[in-house]
Parts: sequence; structure tokens; C-alpha cells
Amino acid sequence: MEIKAVIAGVALIWASAVHAEIEMGTVRTSGYPLTKNGNLIGCELEFQNLHLDNIYQHNPVSVSGSIALVKTDTTPVFNYKLVVGDFIETDATTSIRPSVPTTINIVAPDGRSSKGLEVVSAVSDTPGGRINVYPFSREFIDVLVSILEKQNATILFNRRPDGLDVRVPVDFTVASTDATGEKTKNNTAVMNFISCQRTITKELLNSPQK
Repeated sequence: MEIKAVIAGVALIWASAVHAEIEMGTVRTSGYPLTKNGNLIGCELEFQNLHLDNIYQHNPVSVSGSIALVKTDTTPVFNYKLVVGDFIETDATTSIRPSVPTTINIVAPDGRSSKGLEVVSAVSDTPGGRINVYPFSREFIDVLVSILEKQNATILFNRRPDGLDVRVPVDFTVASTDATGEKTKNNTAVMNFISCQRTITKELLNSPQK
């Protein structure tokens, strides 16, 4: 799903949350294959959260993103994308103001972190987004395995250099949240990602080395 569509969905849920006092937390997650011209090129685990930023803005923020395993012409890589937006309320509407984070990291349930493992960190083409690229390494795989086993992670981002991290817990068992705040939970997102990842791994093992 396009991150822009995800953000729009979060805005609608937040508009309802203002009146229904819906708690902060994970709104939805999903796992799915990435294809190009009909060919499998990767797997993505996506999430979206409502979170209260008590460090910088002291207001609710939309935190949406994804972790992806992507094939390249040489070796596969992991992409981690995070999109942050501040909710702006008026008498008539609720909108989201993009706010690109300065740094982004992931902490797995066992305490392993992605910090320092990235080879590229850049502003993404999605407003409010930053993307980190990680090599296909044992260190990042260990982070991802812990996340998949426990089906949760803590997302870290900050808004200025050397600033404090905003910590956002993500529950990958949340499939969806309705307008009343009722959450549907299952393990579909993680299992879909794992199934896709197994297919990618088999293709990589069977492909000729370049």
C-alpha cells in the first residue's frame, strides 16, 4: 500500500479518535510481496501508528513506515522507511503536516538495534519520510528475526541532531482498527512477510552468483 494512502487512513482514524478518545498505538500492519513487471523483487512489512510526542511537539503524530527486503542486481538489501506527520486541527478539518525525522532506528524485542548498521540514510520522496538502507548482513537479520519472532518492535526517531529519541512501540499483531478504536488482531502481517521472504531466499540461493 502507498504510504500516502496509509497516512490518509491514519488521519481519518485520528479525526474519529478526537471525539471517541481512542488510545494511541498501532493502527494497522500488513505484510506483502513487492513486484516489478510481474516479477517478485522483495517483501515488505508495513505499519502505521498514532503516537503522542511528548518530547518535541507535545501533540499526536502519525508514524508510518515499513521494513523491506529487496533484491538488487548484486546483493539484496534491507530498506527501512519512516514517515512522520504532525496532526493539525482546525474547526472544520484535521490534516497532517509532514515532519522529516533527523535519524531513524529500530530496536528489536531482544534489545538488538539497527543503529550504526545503515550504509545510506536519506530523505525519501514521500513528504515527511526518511529511508535507511542496510546491507544483507547477519547483524540486521538478527534484528529482524527478533522482531518477527515476538511480532513487535520499538521505532526510534528524533527531530534534530543529537536530540532525544521519540520511542514508538509497534504491535505487528494489529491487523486493523475501526473508527471506535476496536482492534482486530492476528499474525497475518508477519506470516505473509515470512512466506514472501522464504520465496525470495530460495530464489537467491538458486540464482547464479554475479
